[in-house]
Amino acid sequence: MLEAKSTSITYLDHRVLAAEKKPGVEFVSAGGLHDVPSPTYVGEGTVFPWELLWASYGINANLEETGFAMRPWAETVRNEKIDKRNILLLVLAGVRNAIPQLFRQLSSLWLGAPLLPALALFGAFHRPWRGPQALSRAYFMLVTFAPVAATLFIFWGDNPRYYFIFVPILSIWAANGLLGIRLWAQASMSAAGWETLNRKPVYHWILPAFLALVTVTAPIKAVISNWEFSTSGPATRIDKEVGLWLGSQQRNPIRVMDTSLPLSFHADAQRHVYFPYTSGELALHYLDAAKVDYIVLRRGEKYTKYYEEWMEKGIPSPRAELLRPSVSGAEKFVVYRWHHAEP
Repeated sequence: MLEAKSTSITYLDHRVLAAEKKPGVEFVSAGGLHDVPSPTYVGEGTVFPWELLWASYGINANLEETGFAMRPWAETVRNEKIDKRNILLLVLAGVRNAIPQLFRQLSSLWLGAPLLPALALFGAFHRPWRGPQALSRAYFMLVTFAPVAATLFIFWGDNPRYYFIFVPILSIWAANGLLGIRLWAQASMSAAGWETLNRKPVYHWILPAFLALVTVTAPIKAVISNWEFSTSGPATRIDKEVGLWLGSQQRNPIRVMDTSLPLSFHADAQRHVYFPYTSGELALHYLDAAKVDYIVLRRGEKYTKYYEEWMEKGIPSPRAELLRPSVSGAEKFVVYRWHHAEP
């Protein structure tokens, strides 16, 4: 899995860089796939840059799946090789993108900012590192930088899931920070002559417990609203219901085209197919090439021009049959059955 993920991510990175540096110029992958990066097909109001959409979901004029998300990982690993000469180029590009992301995430509410990072910083450096302690702390600091290094190859978005590893890491340092605050409070109360407060329960338990409680509870609202968690919450349970409904429509294995995976999973689909980043004409031909059975459009989704046209005017083909899932809340979707052409 490590080899597969590394090769696939590197393949995606090369495509993103090609789109950024040479739009309109044919890109040829190590495996011999030809494709041309172009901003022509992107719709209005799309959240992601067209370079990432092309790199992830592109197909070429021959309906070959060239995008990172369109190809099976096994195929990518067999045919695409990591060019070690370009690793430095990828790292430099990743540094420009990942370092600002790192600071944005460390200052985000879901990660407990400002208290958790501040306590962690204090816990790491409030006292000198001496003897064996210095070696163990330096090792733990090295472990802390490992996930940062991994994000150097992520060229897209501020996805919080790449930074979840910092929660336990910051918590360990923050616990040491609470110890430091306890020692500071004890020394300060004694030096100030505050005999009323200079009692062990106050600086030993009450103050650290209060800070710990605030640190843990402050980010709860931000965590609940975090996309990575909310997608599995009650608000998106309708994806499961519609998926189960689709799966019950026929006994044969089905292929579902959608912009998100969970619905296809609950439909027990043989294959999940992403909407290709291309023209509307090629997208229609791709439905047959990918042997799609059901097409799921999501209201409010911003993607390509043809996606918006299909949403507003319907899929321009008599072979697309509009369905009405008998599921409460299904109005957020527009679902079609795609009838395959006669052989």
